[in-house]
Amino acid sequence: MIVFAQFIEKLKEIFGLLLIYINPKSSGMNESNVIKLLTIANNDLPAVEGRYELLKRKEGELEGKIRNSTMIFQDLNNQISSMRRWWILFV
Repeated sequence: MIVFAQFIEKLKEIFGLLLIYINPKSSGMNESNVIKLLTIANNDLPAVEGRYELLKRKEGELEGKIRNSTMIFQDLNNQISSMRRWWILFV
């Protein structure tokens, strides 16, 4: 099952590149962009894939930190609201 899923992912990648090659304007690219993309893909694909995977991991880490920060912010906001209520009662 894993091999089939990997095959499908590679097929999607190839199909995506094929679409860029056939109709680069639909992806917002001009001829020089396509040439640059294909040159990078031809020469540095393993490095680009590694960088992409690293950036995806970092994106996940940052999203986790954002969720954590949001929870901390909400907790602090709740504490401030509680303190204000307490302050109003005793002032």
